[in-house]
Amino acid sequence: MPYLQLALELARGTRLALAGDLAGIDAIVADEFADLAGAGDFRLGTGYLAILQAYAARLRGQSDAALRTSLEACAVLATSRVYAGLAQAERAQAAALRGDAAQAAEAMAEADRTHAPGMVVLYPWLEQARGAVLAASGDVPGAAKHLVQLADRLRTDGFAGHEVHVLYELVRLDRATAPVGPTCSDGSRRTAAQRLAELSERVDGLLPPLLARHARVAAAGSADDLLAVADDFEALDLAVYAAEATAAALDRLRRQRSPAAGAARERLAALLGRCDLIRTPALQAGAPALSEREWQVARLAADGVTSRVIAERLYLSARTVENHLQRIYSKLGVTGRAELRAALRAIPGHEGGLAE
Repeated sequence: MPYLQLALELARGTRLALAGDLAGIDAIVADEFADLAGAGDFRLGTGYLAILQAYAARLRGQSDAALRTSLEACAVLATSRVYAGLAQAERAQAAALRGDAAQAAEAMAEADRTHAPGMVVLYPWLEQARGAVLAASGDVPGAAKHLVQLADRLRTDGFAGHEVHVLYELVRLDRATAPVGPTCSDGSRRTAAQRLAELSERVDGLLPPLLARHARVAAAGSADDLLAVADDFEALDLAVYAAEATAAALDRLRRQRSPAAGAARERLAALLGRCDLIRTPALQAGAPALSEREWQVARLAADGVTSRVIAERLYLSARTVENHLQRIYSKLGVTGRAELRAALRAIPGHEGGLAE
């Protein structure tokens, strides 16, 4: 009786998604329900499994797989008025992770068009995706405003698990101190970080306390605290969150001109190397900006090409190449060529951390 089994798996899948239990999601996909889902014309089960797979791939930073699998879910559920909107919302999230604002907006429009009014219980997923789409388009203030309103609605409806994730989206947008919720008796309001701390004591799982800790150190912690949070994210296979926490730590270390920046840079490069193309506001916020010419010079220098040969290839003078290199070193916070390759790999937003 596949529909009864699906009801159970939907509940379990939602719990695992909110808990950030990617291994548990893998188990659902791998167990006997996967065969049952694809049996006959049971498209709801097949589509739901694809949505879960896309979600897990997205949190792992596997944006290629996330986008491909979400598109498969959209195709399977195209004629379904039950989960078609949810599939399109996951596709919007995958596109937003890659920084593909156009596809993210297109998918969000399809989510709105295909979402069944009777499936209002799915609104947390759709509205969280809408926040990601706004951020991917460059409207971070608009995304933050939307997420604050969504957190208030979730609190009113008692969706504490979803509220945790929406508040964490504010943290990822550098809004850990954003006021949320009702006004207190003293006229103040809780911050997103404070509300996350409250919820971390009520919502089950390993993830809520970790998200709350990240919110706290993002607001008032040290680079070492951020790196410790990144380690814990990495242990849960949450590569995107780990990379974002590491990028924030690296940004602080760069501004402090700390010698520890080199090790943090290597850690970020390694994390980005595990991911496909990912572009998030948190990763872009502190990333050094190189001009197109500086990228050309930096890539060649990182590959061991001498300044004289770089000058010949790019039709520049050797002195101009050296001037470019000095500006590149200054922007990246490195002292010379030996550190250049890792520094380039630690700049997010390019395939495997490297510019194309």
